[in-house]
Amino acid sequence: MEDKGAQCNMGSKRKRMTSFQDLDSDDLRTAKKIKVTVASGSYSSLGSSTSTDTSTSSERTDSKCSEVCDKCKTKVRRNPPRRASFTSLYNVGKLLGQGGCGSVYEGTRKEDGREVAIKYIPKGVSEYYLTIPGTMYRLPLEVALMQIVSRPPVCEHVLELVDWFEQPKKFILVLERPTSCMDLYDYCEMMGGKLNEAMARVIMLQVVLAVRHCRDRGVIHRDIKVENLLVQTDTLNVKLIDFGCGDLLREKLFRDFAGTTEFSPPEWVLDGKYQGRKATIWSLGVLLFGLVNGDLPFRKEAEIIRGRLRFKRGISKECRDLVRWCLKQDPLKRPVLEQILLHDWLSDRARP
Repeated sequence: MEDKGAQCNMGSKRKRMTSFQDLDSDDLRTAKKIKVTVASGSYSSLGSSTSTDTSTSSERTDSKCSEVCDKCKTKVRRNPPRRASFTSLYNVGKLLGQGGCGSVYEGTRKEDGREVAIKYIPKGVSEYYLTIPGTMYRLPLEVALMQIVSRPPVCEHVLELVDWFEQPKKFILVLERPTSCMDLYDYCEMMGGKLNEAMARVIMLQVVLAVRHCRDRGVIHRDIKVENLLVQTDTLNVKLIDFGCGDLLREKLFRDFAGTTEFSPPEWVLDGKYQGRKATIWSLGVLLFGLVNGDLPFRKEAEIIRGRLRFKRGISKECRDLVRWCLKQDPLKRPVLEQILLHDWLSDRARP
């Protein structure tokens, strides 16, 4: 296998389509979503991502952006104010990764030579817009969520949005570019298909801290998997990437699924709804199982409902216990993030 340690691979390997529900009136419910045209892409993958929605398009679709925000009764700009052009600020280098949601290139900021990653997203792929509190113009979903999680103080385990631009046919995201990195899928393959527990512990701690940061900012990622985690091969530092399946976190149940099917919780399979925080814990359990076991715990819906776990020899009792806790069939019996950080398997390293 080719060693990709010298470059940053930000491409995804699983096909994924997104769909979202209307927002509530609490927390960040002042955000306003506007649906535009949909375009789907394809990825070669171990499993396919899917997205389903029980609401009708008339319930969720506006023909154009409102001039006045219904919640705050202030005028909303359709577009950000004019500023310097993308080409005047950044140089674009070679291709890093490509998928159905766009292409990612190396880049350099002209002002100071900072190395960045430049992601091009065709406008048909960006399905939703948000007008988030603190802004006066609408933003594509991924841009809006990344702006929320990138506000100071930033989290070192979440990829930072440095800048963004809108052009007639595409959006451009300027992202932090860590050195000597690859996605966690490729890293696991390079390590023989799985990680030892010491390495998995270092990585899982950072993932949980990244997810906690998103939760505290009112954001749910909804597609936590090895393809959406960058790891620096020389330090094992981890960055959570790709918020294209994300949403604003809410207490009410989600009635749509956005993400990768093998990571979907049993309550979604059985009832078509789930609580965002509890579904996130389930996905962390699937991730940890895959890191130490070398494969996913479930491939089919029947297996998700059955919930039977087959661990390979040599995995510690503490690790198996944490996986089983996260993958409880009853979502109310799953831990919260703080309990995961205090678990015996992580506790000696779980200090922010």
